[in-house]
Amino acid sequence: MNEVVEAALQLRRPQPQAAPTEDLSEEIKVLEERIRGLRARWKKGEMEDEDYFDSLSHLRSELQMLRTREAASVVKEARTETDALAVWRDEDMQNLERRRAIVASVIQECEVFSVGRGRKKPPEPDSIKVWPVAAERD
Repeated sequence: MNEVVEAALQLRRPQPQAAPTEDLSEEIKVLEERIRGLRARWKKGEMEDEDYFDSLSHLRSELQMLRTREAASVVKEARTETDALAVWRDEDMQNLERRRAIVASVIQECEVFSVGRGRKKPPEPDSIKVWPVAAERD
């Protein structure tokens, strides 16, 4: 089974890395500066509490949205097929669910044929048939 999964992962072509579509660091920096400026004005008594808290809430919401988009962009860029192969080769028990997801993405069906009662040694290779995703059945 390991050989089938590794072969399927190696056959996959890495997705072309798209150029970053947006750099949000400048927008984040501007919002952080606006929040600092808003705090300074409020501390000096130059604005009412209600206006301060409304403005602060709005700016924080915008900042959170930008940080979420930035994090999603970083995660998207980090996902490559090479990573899937590295994850597959990591046999740590804490990696089990990720390995199961990889198997589900490359194996369509696995059929195990009867090898007889009371057999203690591992089954013969021809008693197991594996169909990769998108493979036609015989």
